Amino acid sequence: SRKPDNRQYRALYSVPSLGGTPREILFDVDSRVTFSPAGKQVAFWRGVPQKQQNLLVVFDLASSRERVLATLDIANRSQGAPAWSPDGRTLVAALEQPPPALGVQVVLFEAESGARRTFLELPRILLSSLAWLPDGSGLVAAGVNLKASLQEQVYLITYPGGLVQPVTNDFHRY
Repeated sequence: SRKPDNRQYRALYSVPSLGGTPREILFDVDSRVTFSPAGKQVAFWRGVPQKQQNLLVVFDLASSRERVLATLDIANRSQGAPAWSPDGRTLVAALEQPPPALGVQVVLFEAESGARRTFLELPRILLSSLAWLPDGSGLVAAGVNLKASLQEQVYLITYPGGLVQPVTNDFHRY
């Protein structure tokens, strides 16, 4: 949520399920968070405009420690939140490729070391979100295929094969 006293920043809050006062957990969170499979850590994006950087940050909920897993230059802007793999070893992110490439790069980051590997390059496709299938056999993505339609659709991406298949083909926006 946006900070009530500083609307330029967002914070992560813990909200009691049976009611009560929300408690701030983490400051300066620029994307949705993804939880590790054990639920003990979260990962998210943090922009640092003064340094022209985007940071992939992992935050330990028990110790309140954060570590920067990866630093990207401002040209590698993330599309949506990162997604933690079911086995806890990998985070995946969709990084925008500016013109003339105009598309997205699906990138894998090792959760411990931050080592980066390009999984897929999708020209003329813009993904707004990614999520792992529970068995780790693929990803579900929402995005726009600029070659086909301007309506956001759902895609299945096999892992590790990288085959992209449309799941929907209609006029709805997903």
